[in-house]
Amino acid sequence: MDDYMFTKSKFNLCVGWERYLDNTRTTIFLQKTGRHIRNLIFKPMNNLFSLYQFLKTALMLYHYEKGTLGNVTSIRLYFAVKKIGVLEDEKTFGTGGQMLEKFQEFLGIMENLQTLDLRNFLLEVEDAPFLDQVCGVCCETLQTLHLINLTRKPKTLLYPGIFVNLRTLYISPQ
Repeated sequence: MDDYMFTKSKFNLCVGWERYLDNTRTTIFLQKTGRHIRNLIFKPMNNLFSLYQFLKTALMLYHYEKGTLGNVTSIRLYFAVKKIGVLEDEKTFGTGGQMLEKFQEFLGIMENLQTLDLRNFLLEVEDAPFLDQVCGVCCETLQTLHLINLTRKPKTLLYPGIFVNLRTLYISPQ
């Protein structure tokens, strides 16, 4: 998924033309083809609200139609890291609270997940335990785990030890 998938253009007086998620198109797509999707790749997006709406729509459909996105085996989520200025230290924009909460719920319903690739989340240290639901659901199925720039500051991660069938592991020094 990128900035243009399932979106419409809408004119905003302050910003001009901007894209927003078309919930009807997304719902119809997920109802018809959600059972056949194996890989979800979320590329870096400028409009995180569209990603939030997609996750919210997918969760709603999962609760009403149990088979929707039930066969997803791989999730790759890349966030765009934007730094402000060269001299301003520690000014980095990360994911946000509600987005992180929806993504945590979304990962919690992925029972057949084999590959999880999370890059450039840049979480605060207190937000790092958001993978707890993944540990409870996918502790026996996850085989590949990539955690690149998960936290802004160094944090000990115990998640790799919980996944018993883990074969490939990539973790950045944070």
